[in-house]
Amino acid sequence: MCRISRCDKSDAPALAELEKQCFEYPFSGKDFENEFENNPFAAIIALWIEESLIGYLEYMVTYDSSTVVRIGVLPAFRRKGFASRLFHAMFEELKALEEPPSTSTLEVSVDNVGAIALYRKEGYVEASVKKGYYKDGSDAIYMVKGL
Repeated sequence: MCRISRCDKSDAPALAELEKQCFEYPFSGKDFENEFENNPFAAIIALWIEESLIGYLEYMVTYDSSTVVRIGVLPAFRRKGFASRLFHAMFEELKALEEPPSTSTLEVSVDNVGAIALYRKEGYVEASVKKGYYKDGSDAIYMVKGL
């Protein structure tokens, strides 16, 4: 049984474990706890199969825009539509806001071909390139989607 739900501080350890399997520079449990405690603009939605976390998406809403902060899906569950489910859940949450944002933005490494394809499929278009955006000095593509 697959379900999507909002995360809270109690989910920080599970989110941190998933991060270790998804990212070279993973967020820690403390990083997630900090988001829950100190970032009123952030929301994290997670995709669970039974009691196992298999993916999540963190986004922020500021004024008339939302930004995808991070999205991670366990490697064994990639390319099976789970990331798209997370995006669609976010879009539904954004539409339900009293003042829905008009755009959603994100950054992605120019080298992350799979993610770029996913984001295009979800309706994001390339707006610009951010030179030296990542810790390793690589560039990021700034992508935008009208909501």
